[in-house]
Amino acid sequence: MPVMDGYEVLSILRANPDKYAQVKTIIVSGTPYGQFVQHGFSEFIDAYIEKPVNQLELIEKITIAMQELTQSTY
Repeated sequence: MPVMDGYEVLSILRANPDKYAQVKTIIVSGTPYGQFVQHGFSEFIDAYIEKPVNQLELIEKITIAMQELTQSTY
């Protein structure tokens, strides 16, 4: 991302859990998932996809996140 990296975004989400409770995060990264866990971000990650991106996997993860969001708002 041009302005900030994923760690910075997750830090903002972690610092404001009430404000961003409904935000779903799908990490698309070349960084191994274990590094996000080591930084304490695993609870803020709804899905993780390693690069190169498989389009079907991305669509599946987005669909699941949207379904969860829809179910949690009703």
